[in-house]
Amino acid sequence: MRGLWLLALLASACGTGDDDGAFDGAVAMAIIPDDLNTALDRKVQLQFALRNEDGDYFPVETAKLAWDSSKIAIDEAAIAEPLVAGDVTFEAEAEGITGKATFHVMDRRPVTAINQTLAVGTSEACYIAVDNSTYCMETTTTPVLRTQDPFISIASSNYTACGLRADGTAVCGLEPRSTIIQLTLTNLISITSWAESTFAAICGLTRAGETACANQLPYQTASVGLIPAGLSKHGRCTIGTNYRASCAPTRTNNSEDVGAEGDYDVEYPTGQSRVYGDYFWKSIADGSRYSCGITLENKAYCWGLSEYGSLGTEVPEEICGLRRCLNRPVPVAGDRRWLALAAGEVITCGLDENGKAWCWGTGPALGDPVLETTRVPIAVSGDHVFNQIDVGTRFACASKANGELWCWGIVPGTQPPAQARTPRKITLPSPVKTP
Repeated sequence: MRGLWLLALLASACGTGDDDGAFDGAVAMAIIPDDLNTALDRKVQLQFALRNEDGDYFPVETAKLAWDSSKIAIDEAAIAEPLVAGDVTFEAEAEGITGKATFHVMDRRPVTAINQTLAVGTSEACYIAVDNSTYCMETTTTPVLRTQDPFISIASSNYTACGLRADGTAVCGLEPRSTIIQLTLTNLISITSWAESTFAAICGLTRAGETACANQLPYQTASVGLIPAGLSKHGRCTIGTNYRASCAPTRTNNSEDVGAEGDYDVEYPTGQSRVYGDYFWKSIADGSRYSCGITLENKAYCWGLSEYGSLGTEVPEEICGLRRCLNRPVPVAGDRRWLALAAGEVITCGLDENGKAWCWGTGPALGDPVLETTRVPIAVSGDHVFNQIDVGTRFACASKANGELWCWGIVPGTQPPAQARTPRKITLPSPVKTP
């Protein structure tokens, strides 16, 4: 079925010209935008203009549109909403000149989880080795084989480490010197751990696309207007099936770290706020008082408190209460494509498309033999190629495809605790062979 409108349009901001003869010499019809990557459930305002041979654009007051109404809906106000995934093309005509536009429409994001085999918390780290054994360590203990119960993912935050089994059940207490306990949560495909001074939260995403928590949180896990399809490391941020994101603040009376759309209230909100901007998110890493995310174009952005350089940008800061922040996503410095990001207390690390590690922020876990602080990404020392990375309060760790584990900062698994400004290989004990 074809749709057809003769639209009376408001003058656009494409250009200006005299009323008399404004369209003389027009050679092309422009639809704005004419080539757009978009997603289902997203509405786009269209504008129209005619272009002459000199490249000048003149706004169009009336235009006739034609489109396939089974693929895209366009109303009288020229607001378009794709109805199906794939390439959707439509036409506009004015003054006898026709133009075309194509929207490349992404399907709704499936409910998925990026399973982690490496998790770093405040002073603890856990790692699923290639033989599926799980090792955990702290800055005061050497690596300990915690279990050979096969996990598909682990999570750790502030002395709380948890593991997820393939059957959707989970346990916590993997950190050394703790007792492993079985959680009542079931049917999970991912697990998150978020602990602060006054509470600890163990949450997960179910196969049905719902968030579930093992205890009461100080915020609502339901995201604002989003159908959950993915969770951030600590569960404060949700990515919806439309690739949009929402985040909750970290502590009461502070919301500068949510990247909220519109003005934010300094009072503790009851739930998550939509992340500002026209971004489609692949993953989000939430740190202590800030967050960073990777878009579908593999570009990195950060927002939140910026006092320690953990946002990876030199963009001028704002003042949030009494602290410096950027409460909108800003690009991480450098023209890189990113595979992964990890946000900690005051340091952020990531892997570029070649598996090279980069870090920024303040402290000994930058992976540089000299620098103590940097506001922009610097390369971690050594010719390493990693496939996973995570960062906590005191150190960062990364793993390789061959199963090697490397850490830097206040390195865990050493006695006594040692400071290593550059990556140091962690020796794991041999697992106990079962008959």
